[in-house]
Order: sequence, then C-alpha cells, then structure tokens
Amino acid sequence: MFQGDVRTFEPQRQYDAAFWWHGPEHVPERDLRPALERLEKAARKLVVVGCPWGKYKQGKLHDNPHEQHVSHFDFGTFEQLGYEVECLGVKDVPGSNITAVKRLG
Repeated sequence: MFQGDVRTFEPQRQYDAAFWWHGPEHVPERDLRPALERLEKAARKLVVVGCPWGKYKQGKLHDNPHEQHVSHFDFGTFEQLGYEVECLGVKDVPGSNITAVKRLG
C-alpha cells in the first residue's frame, strides 16, 4: 500500500496489480491519463480503478482539501483508455460507481 499523490507515484519495483479505489475523482481530469499510465507501469497483470459514476459533489472532509471531488467521469472515459468498465447504480446519483479494469501483458 502506498499513501501519496498518484500523479507522482514512482514505485521501486513492479507489482502484480495496482488498485486505485475512489481516487480519480480527486485529481483534475487532465491528470487521469498520466496517473493511469504510472499505475500501468507499476503493474504486471492488472490495474483496477473505482470512482463515482458521473457528478457527485463533495467538498473537503475532515479538514482535508484533497477529499474534494474535482472531476466527474463516465464509463466512456475509461473505455477510451483500454479499460473494461462496469457501472453500478444510476449516473449522477450518490452511491453509483464505476469499476474499470485493464488486463496487462
């Protein structure tokens, strides 16, 4: 497990899988592709990503400004990046989620 900013993630070795759960909504949309590319380089077999499906407003929580949702994604965003996608719930309704999986090599 790593704690930090995925946009500057520099692992010292490869892992079988990378799991980024409810993080994409916390980075600007322009940073999604480079962040996923970092995770894909760190994983040998699989990258799993989860985030809210559509707009789900959230400000800072517990005095942590990084908890704010700054991006909102739809399944097509991840499909265009080569991920298999499943959505649960209804778009733009809190509690609805995207799960995106990319199988590598």
